[in-house]
Amino acid sequence: MVPNLTERDQNQIGLYEENLLVEKNDENAVLLLPVISFVSVLMVIGGTGNSIVFYVYRKSKPTTKRVFISVLALFDLMNCMIVMPFEIYDLRNQYRFTSVEFCKSMRFVEFAIVLSAGFTLVAVAIDRYMNLCRRRFQILFTPSRAKKACCLCILLSVIFSWPIVIVSGLKASPIQSDNRTINGFECSSFIDETMEARIYLIVLNLVFIFSLVLMIILYSLIGMKLYSRRKGSVHDGLIFMQNTSESQKIQNNLSNVNIERCGFAIGKRGVRMKGSTLIFYSVTVVFIIGFLPHLIIRVLKITHTAFINVNDGNLLEVAYNFLIRSYMINSAANPFIYSILHKRFRQEIVRACRKCVNLFQTD
Repeated sequence: MVPNLTERDQNQIGLYEENLLVEKNDENAVLLLPVISFVSVLMVIGGTGNSIVFYVYRKSKPTTKRVFISVLALFDLMNCMIVMPFEIYDLRNQYRFTSVEFCKSMRFVEFAIVLSAGFTLVAVAIDRYMNLCRRRFQILFTPSRAKKACCLCILLSVIFSWPIVIVSGLKASPIQSDNRTINGFECSSFIDETMEARIYLIVLNLVFIFSLVLMIILYSLIGMKLYSRRKGSVHDGLIFMQNTSESQKIQNNLSNVNIERCGFAIGKRGVRMKGSTLIFYSVTVVFIIGFLPHLIIRVLKITHTAFINVNDGNLLEVAYNFLIRSYMINSAANPFIYSILHKRFRQEIVRACRKCVNLFQTD
């Protein structure tokens, strides 16, 4: 028989277990310090860069391109300001996460933001295709329609994200001590490998694959369309000359042509992707590259193919936590894409920096 414990004994045991959890939690935080530092750097770079992007494009004249870039920058900024701090807290408390409600709500916000950005990129691909390959028809997106499309993307992301509230929660992180098992708790997106969790992950994979295939098809059609347009020919009311500046002067005189909206340039070597089309294409490629490892790791873990035991305090745990947060790279990379590929954005940054310098000099 197990003797009855006094209240004092119970308090001592509880304090002993709590000290063990604190010690193990601190030890695990040291192990995951490279991941915490990595997320922290992305948070600072992405937060600063996307704040500048949102400021520059929000105060500009509203166009379809600026609406989409502003919305994407807003999603990235939310990822940096809300999700990344939560992930740092989560990495720091792999054995002492206590709030189920906080865990579930933050996982929902995390999934909703990522899916919103993904659906928006699909809308962007449709917009680019309609502008470049179907110019004889009514333009699908105007600035107001682009805003409505972004709202629809947010609605879809909420619909596809709400099941995470059911499958996520606190998962036991056991510690062995003196032939006893002491359970700490971590915030997990998938508590158990239940049938519901597997079905939800399959749905997410199908959504990702469908979106990926659709974007590949649309951008391939755009590339084929641009490749087929040669100098000296006329397509959809656009005149393609051998000299870029000459063709631009001619097309600027045509009321139904907007060079910036077209997203391509005409030169001696034919037509090449340029401007907003190249920007959105690059952002889409970076999003896919960043999100793909995250999804693969999820599938491998829930199907027991790999990363089965990732809380053993070894390099496998570090690698897992790096890869599962690979999608965060997108939020930090996008401002660099805008600054490299968009001349006007670089000019606006320089102008804003000069204003800041003048303000400091005045003070």
